[in-house]
Order: sequence, then C-alpha cells, then structure tokens
Amino acid sequence: MTYDGMISTATMTNPATSEAATPRTRRARKTGSKKAADKAQDRSLQVARRLIARIERGGDAPWIAPWDRGGGLPKNIVSKKSYSGFNTLMLWWVAAERGFASPWWMTLRQAHTRGGRVRRGQRSTYISTCWYAQVGSLNSAGEKRTESVPVERCIPLYNLEQLDGVAPPKTPRDRQNPIARDERIERWLASTRAPIAHGGTVACYSPRHDKILMPEVARFESSGAYYATLFHELVHYTAHESRIGRDLEGRFGDPSYAKEELIAEVGASFLCAEFAVPGDLRHAAYLGSWLEALNAEPRLLLRSAASAQTAIRFLNAVAEGRPTARFRRRRKRRAA
Repeated sequence: MTYDGMISTATMTNPATSEAATPRTRRARKTGSKKAADKAQDRSLQVARRLIARIERGGDAPWIAPWDRGGGLPKNIVSKKSYSGFNTLMLWWVAAERGFASPWWMTLRQAHTRGGRVRRGQRSTYISTCWYAQVGSLNSAGEKRTESVPVERCIPLYNLEQLDGVAPPKTPRDRQNPIARDERIERWLASTRAPIAHGGTVACYSPRHDKILMPEVARFESSGAYYATLFHELVHYTAHESRIGRDLEGRFGDPSYAKEELIAEVGASFLCAEFAVPGDLRHAAYLGSWLEALNAEPRLLLRSAASAQTAIRFLNAVAEGRPTARFRRRRKRRAA
C-alpha cells in the first residue's frame, strides 16, 4: 500500500542520553510504530469492506459522480489541499452516507482555531497518514547507522457541516457546458503529451500502438461524459511499461483486467473532481468483476486508490516538466 506523507530527515535519539537510539530502544519504537500502523491499516480495511458491502447491496461506488453535487475533491479547510488516495474515497463515501455537500474537512484543533465547535452527537471520520522517519541505531559492532521506519497514524476529521461557527472558504467553481471543450482541461491534456486520436466509435487505450482512441466529442451526450471517458483512458495510458509499468496483459473477466479497470475508474473520478467535470463513471459491465476481485482481496480498493493517485502524479509531473523516473523505480521496487 502506498501512502502520502513527508520524509523526515531528523534522526530519532534517546531522550535520556541524547545519543543515537540503542537497538533495544529502536526495537521499542519500531514496535510502537508497527502497532500504530497496524491500527491504521485495520481501520482502512474495515472501511474498504464496508464500501464493498455497499456496492453489493446495489449502492453507488464511492467514485461515482460525487463531484456532480458540486463538492469536488475533499479538501482541508486550512491548507486548501486535497486529500488523496484511499482517503479521498473514504471521505467521499462518508459525505454520501451522512449527506454532507461541503468538501471541506478539518481537525478538531483547526476547528477551534477558527472559532468553531462540533455539534452535539457528531462523530469524527478517521483518515490515515504515513511518513518515514530516519531512526538512528547502533549495530553489534557499536557503529551508528540509520534506517527508514514507516510512521503511520489515524487522524480524526470533521466535515464543515458538522460544525457551528466556521464559514466556508469562497472558492468559485466553473461547471462544464454541454458538448463544449474546456480550455483549461485541453491545455493540461496537451501538456501531458499523451497521444490522443479522434474518430470512430470506440474509446480505448491501445498498448500496442501506445495511443488513446476517442470518438469525436459531438458523439457524447455532454462534455462531462467526454472528459470522464478520456480521463479513464488517460489513466490506462500511464500503465505502459515506459511510464509506471502496471499489468496490461489481462483480458475482460481476468482478475488483472478488473484491477486495472478499477484503477482507471478511480483515477478518472479524481480527475473529474479536480476539473469540476460532472461525469458519470457508472460502468455496470465491470461491477461484477470488481466485486469478485474486491471480495477476494479487500485491500485491493486501498491499493487501487493509491495506484490511481500515482498515475495522476505522473501525469502532473509530465505536465509540469518534472522528472518521472522515480515512478518507474517505485514500481520496480514493489515488484522485486
């Protein structure tokens, strides 16, 4: 599972001696970190299972059209940054379950600093965050060394609609007109340098030709439907071996095919929310394959959200002219 977070370059020290931690204290810290990480992962797994049960009962998947209600990606009210990966799916789902229309979330401390208070009877929603700390230790020869230790914790959040006294930020949103190209999206698509060919009646990504094939926009019911479909194929495009290198060998009905389609669907939902596209990603033909794969491997939903987020980060890196080799190296390390 891939997590978001910062890399800490500070070396943990033994507070009693101000020296690098001994193997015993290092083991204690690692044990504590592991317990916290296990608790956070267990909580995420519980949520994933509840999401799967919701889909099985005939409810919407958490990535289906939450942006159509005007919320977009869930964001922190202080930093204005969007949450990512599985946290996005979890906050979308909670908002749908509890009827929240606001995309703004915050911790209890952030609410208090803005003069807000939680309404009676309101429950928090937990997200998980992880970062790597450089832990100092001594080996058997008494030599100092450092190693990266994952530190994970759960953070309780409240939606703006669970609070009194906190005003929503003023952020105007532009919605898409029927059958119209959006200049901002078109500029971003061009900057990703993804080859997109228009014509015919089939929308797909061809790994053999490394090209996205799309019908003309006029064939779609709306520009939202056009961009939602294009975003789906664009996420597939990132799977090519020269980019991130996900498995594209599966055929319809295969578990690997269902996994890749799930990544593309979730990634498209993130992009639709980011660009305020009222797309409908309800692909009923894939629901059976998704449910079969998710029931066999509940953590797949967590990993799919992380993979979708990685695909978007890859596209943004290309669009902004930043190096992309690190995305391929990460994939190789996981495969090793």
